[in-house]
Amino acid sequence: MGELVEAMRIGADEVVEIEGPPEIHRRQAFAKPGLWAGLTTTEPVTNQLVMSTLTVAAGAVVFALLLGLFAGVATHYARLQTPVRLEGRLPPWACGALAALATAGVAAMLGATVPASMPLWPDKASAAAWVPWLASAIEGLAFVPATVVAIFLLALFDRLTAGWTKRVALVAAVLVVLGAAIGLASGKDVVHSLAQGVVEGAVAFAFAWLLLRYDLRTVPAFVATGIVIEAARDAFRDGSADGWLACAITTLVVLVLAWRAVKMIERRAS
Repeated sequence: MGELVEAMRIGADEVVEIEGPPEIHRRQAFAKPGLWAGLTTTEPVTNQLVMSTLTVAAGAVVFALLLGLFAGVATHYARLQTPVRLEGRLPPWACGALAALATAGVAAMLGATVPASMPLWPDKASAAAWVPWLASAIEGLAFVPATVVAIFLLALFDRLTAGWTKRVALVAAVLVVLGAAIGLASGKDVVHSLAQGVVEGAVAFAFAWLLLRYDLRTVPAFVATGIVIEAARDAFRDGSADGWLACAITTLVVLVLAWRAVKMIERRAS
């Protein structure tokens, strides 16, 4: 037999014919990005899929258990907390949003003094997903664990400092280190992300001490505004219609969840 043709699919709708060995092989590429990421050709695909599924399931169970623990503590703390009337005419959610804006502004201003060692690129994770709009909506769901952890930390710090009367400097140091760790984990530029994370941690401690601990209804707005700012920052860096659509979807999900969280805190505090 003469040389046969090996058909290799290299895209969703494109087939390229190349010369190959005397048998026909058809290698089907995966039309959706990231669907089979991490799979190798040295082990059976079924075994790899089973192991990946079990790993994801185990991680999801551990995450759910930790989130449930934090949510239980946060709910108990919210039930015992008596809101303190804030000075001024602004509602609590507006105070929380303004605090988040101030935190981001101070961090951006001081972070700009540190030169970036590499260009800052937008996050393309949602755009590369199988269903981009669904990935953008899922990103908005990050509001739930972020709010739970924020209220849990307020409860922990309240207990650690005996009502914010002792060891307040230790709480400040913990929040600064936590902000630096989050900056390093989420940023691509190490120096710039570290500096911005430290500043955000310090400013977040200031607002936690001066505002958030007095009325937990400010916490959902504080967290939601931070997530929306990050989404808008990525949209500005992207500069495309798809980027702004992803930002709008994430913002809508976050706003709905924040509104529900404020209502739940009001019911439990009453």
